[in-house]
Amino acid sequence: MKKDEVKERGLMEQIEREISVMQLVRHPNIVELKQVMATKTKIFCVMEYVKGGELFAKMPLLKEAPVEGN
Repeated sequence: MKKDEVKERGLMEQIEREISVMQLVRHPNIVELKQVMATKTKIFCVMEYVKGGELFAKMPLLKEAPVEGN
């Protein structure tokens, strides 16, 4: 993430809170945040590797699938 964009949008507090929560959460269905690094201009989040490709690439398929219980 670019720090200046985060600051411009007023999201720094929200990002810091999200990082704090993600560092505490340990659950088999939630991708683990391994490490956070920052430079003067960027914030880098190292996440657990999850095989199977990008979740966002699979999202359109979810829209078409029937929701169980409805």
